[in-house]
Order: sequence, then structure tokens, then C-alpha cells
Amino acid sequence: ATSTGRLHEPKMLAAATSGRLVEYTDAKGRLALGVVDGVDPKRKRSFVVRDGENKASVVPERNFQLVVPGITGATKSDVAAHQSAADEALQNSAADDLELLHETLEGAAVPLEEVAALLFDDASSLRCYAAWRLLDSPRGRALFKRPKPNADSVAPRDGAEAAALLKQLDAAEAEEEALAALRARIDACAADGAAPLDLEAEDAETRRGFEALERLGCRGDDERSNRRGDDDDAADEAALAAAKEFLKTLGRKATGESARALLVQVGVWDKHE
Repeated sequence: ATSTGRLHEPKMLAAATSGRLVEYTDAKGRLALGVVDGVDPKRKRSFVVRDGENKASVVPERNFQLVVPGITGATKSDVAAHQSAADEALQNSAADDLELLHETLEGAAVPLEEVAALLFDDASSLRCYAAWRLLDSPRGRALFKRPKPNADSVAPRDGAEAAALLKQLDAAEAEEEALAALRARIDACAADGAAPLDLEAEDAETRRGFEALERLGCRGDDERSNRRGDDDDAADEAALAAAKEFLKTLGRKATGESARALLVQVGVWDKHE
């Protein structure tokens, strides 16, 4: 399978000078934006970077994801402005925008400034960073890649590869949307006077999930006390595993008590069962 992981792991020591705006991963692995405030004197190939609240962190060079082009002498207000531009682009850009860009580039690697001009008719650093956040989104990673680790440019993926990755992405998004809708239907059952969940209207996978919950709910909390023989054990263990996994996907504890509570909530079981 083709990976759609991060587009690059750059080595950009020369570019990351004081006053440059950089995107990096922090100590917890989260993306952040900040301004380089110099080389850290105590750690090799590391920099002092200040975020939008002027809080300083030591960031190893390997954690840099992008040196934003088109801006030097950046301040904390620039951090907020660039984050805002990126958030706006992610909220307002349509999927078709990236797919049209993919068709337009026709295999050529282009710098971020050109990508920004194509997307926004503006090659400023604000739009360069906004373009980067779009390119590094799940759909962007399916369509584009970085030609080499330290390049501040991107190239479209081969058409067949991009189509396969988009298909995987669309399937994953559809699955997540279906799960969110199921959670909403389950939550609605908790309201006073609400109708029970219509299991017959649910898909086969969901019905199997509730069947597994019933087997888990029928067992005592001490699973070992409920074993009836090797064949029964094997069937119960399979149902137990399926039920626990189903509970986890619904954001609930994977326990018999949780299974029973859910079955009562959606109206499959009566409160006194």
C-alpha cells in the first residue's frame, strides 16, 4: 500500500535563521508555528523557537516541517496571522480546488509561491502557508508529494496512484461519517420518550455489533465463571472481542456493564432484563 504520511522530513539548517517563520512538531508531536530566535547553544542542530504567545521552545532541526517562504523578521503577530490564513483556507477551500491544481501541474514540481499564486492569485507568505496547509491535509497528501526532503516545492502524484489514494481516503471518510451518524442515533435514544433504535434499518455490520453486545451483556463481569466448554468458549470469546471492539468504536468502555447500559439505552433490552 502507498503511504500518505507527511510529505517530507526536511533538513533545513541553513534556511532556519533568526526571524524566519517555521512550522515544526513540538515535544508532544503536535504541529506548531513559530519564529526562530536563534541557535540553541547547548544542543547540537537545535533552535530556540517562539510560538504565538512568545513562549520559547528548543526544537531539533529534524522537527522542522517548513520554513515559510517570503517572510523574514517575523514576530508573534505574524504567527497568528499565518495560522488564521491557514485555518480560513482549510475551512473554505473545496476538494475540487486541489484536484484541479493536480491536473494543472501535470507532473512538474513547483515552489510553494507558484502553488499559492495558482490557488489564491497571491504569492505572499500568508498564502504560501495557507497553500502548504492544504497540501499537507489528508486530501492534499493523496494528490501531492515533495520531490525531495528539503525542497520547498511539491509535485503531483501519478494519476493512478492519486486515484487509488483518494479512493482509500473517501472510503475512510464515508466510514467515519456513518459512524458519527450511528452515534447520533444512539444518543438520540437517551432522550425521554425517544423511540428505540430501529435495528432492522441499520446495516448488517451494526446489527452484528449489537448481537455481539447481547452476548457480552448476558455474561457476568467475571468472564471465567461463565465458561461452559471449549466450543462455547470459542464462540463467546469471538463475540466478546467483537463486542468490545464495537463499544470502542462508539467511544464507550469495553465492559459488560457498558454493553448492558447501551442495550437498555437504545431499547433493545428493558431496564429490568
